[in-house]
Amino acid sequence: MRLMTYNIQSGRDAYKNLDLSRCEETIREFDPDILALNEVRMKTKDVGETEQAKVLSENLNMHFFFAKAIDYNGGEYGIALLSKFPILSAEGIPVPPLPEEKREARYEDRVLLKAELDVNGKRVFAFVSHFGLSNAERISATELFEREIAKVKDPAIFMGDLNMKPDDELIQRIKRYIRDLSENESFLTHHTLTLEDRIDYIFASNHFACEKVFSPFSTASDHLPIVADVKFIF
Repeated sequence: MRLMTYNIQSGRDAYKNLDLSRCEETIREFDPDILALNEVRMKTKDVGETEQAKVLSENLNMHFFFAKAIDYNGGEYGIALLSKFPILSAEGIPVPPLPEEKREARYEDRVLLKAELDVNGKRVFAFVSHFGLSNAERISATELFEREIAKVKDPAIFMGDLNMKPDDELIQRIKRYIRDLSENESFLTHHTLTLEDRIDYIFASNHFACEKVFSPFSTASDHLPIVADVKFIF
């Protein structure tokens, strides 16, 4: 089973040109079974009122669920899960907002997407999120994820742009529940043209063995995707 996480920068490439088809080409090349998308716009004026998650799901022949983080520019902005497997249920759980006095510049409300998938008869929980830029925002998002993953005993995956480097204390907290599949890798994912950090992640529970994980180069966004091939081990 192939997993992929990709911050698509709302369909803008590394040079800020709007062209969602380039992201689609990158996704199609690596053909994931389960795909997490960050920075997705649905019917916002700046992308010509395109429903980006819907367009990609239809063109790639995948099921999808979009979780709104905020209303934006006449539409909605958030994250999405695309899956070749049936989505049995899905919800967007708002990250508890910070009080005004703790909000830093570029604060945004965030959301945790939680979905239940039918993977060839096995129930798998998929989580997707895009954490905030300030530590206070990320603490709130991590606490929400901890509460939700603690409820899950079935196989689980967690993917997204967490805006943290691998040695961050909050990443270590997440790893108490679920494994970072890129932990032993040296690749970087952001910014595409300079490759300064790895802030994108695919985590998986111990129900999975990771056969391969890599980050292919593409200028279709300001992030590189991460791709992981996993198999059930129990």
